[in-house]
Amino acid sequence: MRVVDYITRSRREDTLSERAQRTLIRTLYSQPATLVIGALNGILCTAITAVLSKEPLLVYGSLLLTVIAITRTIAAYGVSPDDKRRSVRQLELVYEIGAFSYAFVIGSIAALTLILNLAAPLEVLMIANASCYAVGICARNAGRPNI
Repeated sequence: MRVVDYITRSRREDTLSERAQRTLIRTLYSQPATLVIGALNGILCTAITAVLSKEPLLVYGSLLLTVIAITRTIAAYGVSPDDKRRSVRQLELVYEIGAFSYAFVIGSIAALTLILNLAAPLEVLMIANASCYAVGICARNAGRPNI
C-alpha cells in the first residue's frame, strides 16, 4: 500500500468517525425539553426537602443544583451540535460537565438526607428522585455511554 493511499484512507476514516461522533453527540442535545423536565423535578424535590427540613446544607445544595440545572438548560438550547465551529470534543465536554455536576449534587443531597437522619418521607423523596434520575439519564445518554 502506498503512503498516499494510506493517508487518504486515514483522512476519509477520520471524516466518517467525526460524522458518526457528531451524530451521537446530536442525540445528547436533541429534545432539550426532557432535560428541562428532569431539571425541574430535581429542583422541586430538593427545594421541598430543604424547606421542610430547614437544614442549611440542603438549602445550599438545592441552590447549587438550581444553578447547575439552569446552566445545563441554557447550554442545551444555546449550543448546537450542528455548529461546525465546535468540535465534537467541545460539545461532549460541555454536556459532560453539566451531567456529572448535576448527578454529583443530586446524589450528594440524597446521601445528606440519610446522613442527617431526616424524616422518612424526605429521605424517600430524595432517594427516589436520585434513583429515577439515574435511570432516566441512562436512556438520555445512550448515545455516549461514557457519560
